[in-house]
Amino acid sequence: MSTGAVQQVNVNPTRLRELEIDMPADLAEQRRIVDLLHSCDAQIENEQAEPAKLHALKAGLVDDLLGGRV
Repeated sequence: MSTGAVQQVNVNPTRLRELEIDMPADLAEQRRIVDLLHSCDAQIENEQAEPAKLHALKAGLVDDLLGGRV
């Protein structure tokens, strides 16, 4: 683990305006990208929910075992 001062990076607005950002001009391509990103977001949500489900299942099993129901 490193320690020390954190260096703040300053953004120069003039340089920022000079940046060229490529983006698809075709609306269909933009929509395809948006759909893909929505799909990725849904997958992330599903994967984040899985550990919570497993934790709840584990808690229930532990409760059953310690409560003498199993």
